[in-house]
Amino acid sequence: MATNLDHSKFTVRLLDPFFPDEFQVNRNLLRQPMPNKLDWKINDSCEFKNPEDNKWHLAIITNIDKSQTFFVTILSTKKEWKVAITSLNLYIRLPYNSQIHWMNHKTINPITGTPWYFISDPTHVFKKLRNNLSKSHIGEGKGRNIREIMIDGKEVSWRHVQGVYDYSCRNKTAKISRLTKRHIWLTSWSKMRVDLAEQTLSKDVENAMEMIDELKEISAGTREFINYSYLYRQIFHSKKPLENLADSRLQTLKEIRDWFVIRDNQKTSTMNWISPQCQFDLLLSIQGFLDMVKDIFTLYPDVTIEPCRVSQDMLEGLFGTIRQLGRDSSTQTLKGYGYALNKFQITSLVTAEMKSVNYGTSNHTEMDLDYLS
Repeated sequence: MATNLDHSKFTVRLLDPFFPDEFQVNRNLLRQPMPNKLDWKINDSCEFKNPEDNKWHLAIITNIDKSQTFFVTILSTKKEWKVAITSLNLYIRLPYNSQIHWMNHKTINPITGTPWYFISDPTHVFKKLRNNLSKSHIGEGKGRNIREIMIDGKEVSWRHVQGVYDYSCRNKTAKISRLTKRHIWLTSWSKMRVDLAEQTLSKDVENAMEMIDELKEISAGTREFINYSYLYRQIFHSKKPLENLADSRLQTLKEIRDWFVIRDNQKTSTMNWISPQCQFDLLLSIQGFLDMVKDIFTLYPDVTIEPCRVSQDMLEGLFGTIRQLGRDSSTQTLKGYGYALNKFQITSLVTAEMKSVNYGTSNHTEMDLDYLS
């Protein structure tokens, strides 16, 4: 019904005649409604609206008879209910998954009212995936592993990547991957090189694990992890533009997101999956990008979007240019950013005017703030 200036508190009214009053809530208590599902199956998880208390409860569909009546069991009470197909959308809905349907990636500009999107840099997320894999199952004794990533009981292990390298060393004529010592024994410097991460989480390494006899059976989990990481990198690194919401790469991104969410929910301890920060950054990059693309195509149907443009490199390049032209080598802060940027603009304008004296009129319109943004 209403909101404050920074959109942190909202006045809401429930669409229920029994609760006509308005009340104020914080932003974190609001969430988008879940979409309707039509193809329910036996053993599907759901939320069921209990007629006794008019509240939603986690439940499971236990049976569907020939008349399309659904048998639903509430997990907390084990009580079974029958729901006719005509009332399905009133009493059964998808369970809310905070990792898929979260809104951490989006906020509202308090001045203009337009949406802002937060997207973790995909290149850095990709290197984080490689770094998490490099710490998995590397210890020889119990308790020495930093991570013990598991997928359906199968190890996701750095030893499998090293096994591909060892095989290449023993069979130098069979160059099945580009792995070298720098790929296997990482240093603080080599961890920053994205090309080493690309050559590690690659189709070549995945295919090599399947080809090598001693790795074929034990590396299924590692191959699956590499496959989804590789797809993530290929989509965000692609220069082929997205032209509409029907592009298959958007659906692939959703599948990657769902795969990482499912695997995170299956872990028995924090050691059995990638770090929480890496998981958060990966979901932030995918969800932010998907919602941003959806809004852009809705507002501007004729535009195209290059996924590779979603990169921190351009921002780092701007800061580098500020330091070079503005003679400011300090690390940028929010407070000092405006001052440094103004100094960069003035330096650019003065440089352009000086060149015009020696070489004729100079057009420096591309150095304006609109161009930088």
